[in-house]
Amino acid sequence: MSGETLSLDGNSWKFLHHPDTYCESSRGSNRPLEPEPTRRQFTTAKAILSRLSGNDTKQVGGVLLADDVGLGKTTVAALVAWVVAGREGTVRILAPNAVLRRRWEEELKAHVPLLQARAPSLAVDVNRIKGWETERLRSGRIQVGTHHQLVMARREGLLRTGCDLLIVDEAHRAKGEESAFREALEAQGERAAAKLILTATPFSIAVDELIQLLGFCGAQDIATPVRRYAQALLRLHEPAQGKDPGTTSEQLKALAKDAIEAIAPYVIRHGIDDLPTSERSHFGKVGTPWSIDVPAADEGALELLLRADRLLRLTRDERRERTNDPRFHVGWKHLVQEVERVEVLAKGEVLQVVRNQLQQTRKLLRTQTQGGPHPKMAAVAKAVTERVAAQEKVLLFCHHRATALELLQVLDTRLRLPADAPQCLTEAVWRQEWRALLASRAEERPLPDTHTDAEELRETFLAWLCGPGLRRQVLSWLPESPRDGMHLRKLLAGTRVRGRKETRVPFVADAADALFRGLTDARSRSTLGLLRAAYRGDSALPGDLSGGHRVLGSWTHSSDDEEAPDILFQGEPDVVLGLFNSPFGPDVLVATDRLSEGVDLHRCCRLLVHYELDPSPIRTLQRNGRVRRVGGWAGLTAQSIEYAYPSFNGTRDARAVEIMNRRLQRFDLLLGGVPPVSLDEDEGADDAFVRKVLELCGDALKDLNKLLRP
Repeated sequence: MSGETLSLDGNSWKFLHHPDTYCESSRGSNRPLEPEPTRRQFTTAKAILSRLSGNDTKQVGGVLLADDVGLGKTTVAALVAWVVAGREGTVRILAPNAVLRRRWEEELKAHVPLLQARAPSLAVDVNRIKGWETERLRSGRIQVGTHHQLVMARREGLLRTGCDLLIVDEAHRAKGEESAFREALEAQGERAAAKLILTATPFSIAVDELIQLLGFCGAQDIATPVRRYAQALLRLHEPAQGKDPGTTSEQLKALAKDAIEAIAPYVIRHGIDDLPTSERSHFGKVGTPWSIDVPAADEGALELLLRADRLLRLTRDERRERTNDPRFHVGWKHLVQEVERVEVLAKGEVLQVVRNQLQQTRKLLRTQTQGGPHPKMAAVAKAVTERVAAQEKVLLFCHHRATALELLQVLDTRLRLPADAPQCLTEAVWRQEWRALLASRAEERPLPDTHTDAEELRETFLAWLCGPGLRRQVLSWLPESPRDGMHLRKLLAGTRVRGRKETRVPFVADAADALFRGLTDARSRSTLGLLRAAYRGDSALPGDLSGGHRVLGSWTHSSDDEEAPDILFQGEPDVVLGLFNSPFGPDVLVATDRLSEGVDLHRCCRLLVHYELDPSPIRTLQRNGRVRRVGGWAGLTAQSIEYAYPSFNGTRDARAVEIMNRRLQRFDLLLGGVPPVSLDEDEGADDAFVRKVLELCGDALKDLNKLLRP
């Protein structure tokens, strides 16, 4: 198939005309598909293939897929990849990191049995998926790598072959024309017949980067209208003095029309809130924001923040331009570290004013920290505890690792259960009954992956499942205490998880079976490695609730001297994702933005707390997309998804939350064209001007945005 352009016959994707039969083939699998989202995804895949191959439409060199978070961009791209590879074409996929690379591999493999059943004319086989170690890309193969691997391969002269289809996930991460990834991507793009770009909402990308991406897709004559519209969106949030809302709204409509019409052949976008009500219901309804009552900062806290700011300004060096760090407003840990740094400095020759400020700051800091956790952390921990008591799982995101670690430890202290609680029945009885239940389900539905050490893997899982912490957790779901082994088995098979009654919520035994299958899936190499290491005694599976710990953290620890606690898992996060997506294990997960995109965290969680915000609204929406996905806990339990934006009132933290909420309300309407939060801006009176402008032209912008749908 290799050539200057992609050549595909429309018959190659006839199966995309029959999404309902495709869904039928998924019944009984680990991932049954819902018809309505699948129909839209199939329509999108057809549109992409038609544009790239010139089938019934003008052929383009590339398509930018900018669907909203959670709508299945990876699924769409995987279908497109299999059509190309199934016709003996070559496909190269570039993911931002190793976590998302494994997500791509899982997505591609999930479609193999379905395509073999519904698209037999395509040559689809799991062995056609190759890792980055494959230097030559043979016909019919799909190679999956990362941005970094592309850069290294180009530096080492190993990437000499092109491909028929180049898929780039989060391509906007190529910052600047001179970046190594940008150069490697441009070089690889010249050898690709067609490109498919998965990225954020169009105008959430810096305008120069968006123009570069569209040029990468072969778009011409788009730079001027795109730049003018992007600049108008920025001016919309500038001081409004002297501006007329009516004139501004008409200008915005005209510029939006020119830009959207120019990019429409190359861009496809659906917004989740623009979907039909019937499809939107599969993602879970977003309810009223979860309100967490955080006390306002008292005089002592405000004086501490002001003195700390003054102290750090006096001792600022070139590497530490920021003084009034947002971290100071949401926790004590980072502020303590900065004060300790100044204390070391003060042992030498410093101005007397520095010594005075240091003395006062230390005194105030000692008073605040002796009073217990940071007020915001204490309030959030209290609110989370109440939800956990109601058998809910809670996900919390932080922007900085120091804040995340401090929050993790505060939550653990608040939520920890007594380690010596009485147990019902012996561990041996529990293990015997669990073994029998898992064995019976394996007979009914044989495991898809056969490992030579399958027995050892099962015993390792049983040891985790039958530990005192997990036994106590499962007991809290059962309607009564089991009298003996037979009664226990009956309760496990007939009780739904986490005390729920809804018919779509799985039974305890079925949920355990699903978790075991997920942990031992051959695609989860890091999880399998962890299970095997646990069997040898070299490590342990995390999240066993030992010692009453119901909280887990997941990020790479910083290089601080402080040792990472056992409840922080620093390895590949696959096992964390598997556990948190099950009803078992940790009730609370604290994460950094390492887990804010490309992963599922919705299977047993509908509650998300933005403890600490990233300045970018797109990052906030990416976090929200971890729990607003098809098949989530909200849909299973007929409850709403709840997002919390707690703020430490009276500080810069509260202002950041206020501005972010306004940005999010306008995000979809402006195709992501809202600036990041800057606490140095003054937008109080000007926000009324923005609201008026969007009231006048909002309906017109909504209609124009529809031009980006296939």
